[in-house]
Amino acid sequence: MKIKDFKGLKIEVEKEIDSELLKKSSNSSIDNGSDLKIKSINEFEIKEEKAPSIKISKFKKLEVKGSYQPLKKSSFQSLMSLIGGKIYNSFNLINSLFDFYSYCDSIHPLNEVLSSLDSLVGEAKKNFPDSDYYDIINRIKQKLIDLEQESCSKRTMIDLQYNMIKLSHQILSYAENNANLYSNTVDSSKEIVKKIDWGRNRINENLKSFEKQYISNILTHLMVILKTSGVVLSAYSFIDEELDGDLIGGFLTAIQSFGLEITKKETPMKKLSYHDFEIEIEDGKYVRIALILQGEPIALISQALSEFCKRFEVHFDALLQDFCGNISEFEKETPSLINEIFR
Repeated sequence: MKIKDFKGLKIEVEKEIDSELLKKSSNSSIDNGSDLKIKSINEFEIKEEKAPSIKISKFKKLEVKGSYQPLKKSSFQSLMSLIGGKIYNSFNLINSLFDFYSYCDSIHPLNEVLSSLDSLVGEAKKNFPDSDYYDIINRIKQKLIDLEQESCSKRTMIDLQYNMIKLSHQILSYAENNANLYSNTVDSSKEIVKKIDWGRNRINENLKSFEKQYISNILTHLMVILKTSGVVLSAYSFIDEELDGDLIGGFLTAIQSFGLEITKKETPMKKLSYHDFEIEIEDGKYVRIALILQGEPIALISQALSEFCKRFEVHFDALLQDFCGNISEFEKETPSLINEIFR
C-alpha cells in the first residue's frame, strides 16, 4: 500500500522504532512489520511541494485512521508539467553543449566561437534563470576574450571541449534528479516516463562517447618509472612524436626528491602543469606512472591510470621485486596493456 500526496497526516505507531522512523522523513519506507496499528494521535506533516511518498508494506495486520488532503488535480498536473519542462530543457541544453563540443573539433576564428557561446548563454539564461549555468558559460567566454587572439589555438579548443563535458555532467545530474522524481510520482507505464528514460539513456551514451573521444585527443605519452632509481622501464607514445623518456623520468624523480627535501617526508606528487601540457602521476609500490596530456584530465583518465598502475605491478611483480637492470621485458609487453586500458 502506498500513501502519498498528503498535506497532513496524524499517526501513532505502537512500535516506538517505527514511529520514530516515520517522524524523521517525509520519504520513508517501512517493511516486514507485524500487527501494526496506526491511529490519529501524533502529527506527521507532509508538505505538498516535496511530492513525498511513504510506503508501508508486508504487514500482517494494519489499521489506518486519520484525515488527509490530497493535492488538487490541477495543482498536481501543474507540478508535473513544471518538472517535465525542467527535464526537457535540460536535455535540450545538454544536446546544445554536445553540438558545441563537435564544433570544437576544428579550429575557428575567435569571433565565431564567441558568437556560438553567446547562443549557449541565451539558451541557458532563458530556460534556467535561477541556475548558474549561463554564468559558467559566460566565464568561459570571458577567458577567451582575455586571450586577445584572432584565432583559437588547438589547446583552447580542447579546453572548451573539457568545459562542455564538465558542464554536461552537472546539468545531467540535475535532469536525472528531476526525472527520478517524475518517474516515482506518476505511473511508470505512461508514455512520457518511457520517453524521459529513453532521453537520459541516450544522453548518457553520447556523453560517454564524447569522453572517450576527448581522452583519445589529449593522450600524448605514458612512462613507467622505477621509484627507487628513476629508471624508465617503458615509454609509450600515443602520437607520432617521440619523447626523451630518460630526461622526463629524471626530471620527475628530481622533483619528487626536491619535495622530500623540503617537507622532510615523502608526499606523492599527483599532478604537474607545464605550458600546454598536464602530467598526471600515479604511484604504486614499485613504480611511478606519468601520463602526459595536452588537456585537462577527466575522471575516466584518473580511473584508467590507477587501473594501469595496479595491473602493471601485478603482471611484472617478480621482475620488479628482483630488478637487475634489464628493461626488455617491460618494453615488449607494456604496449598491449596500455592499449587494453587506454584505447
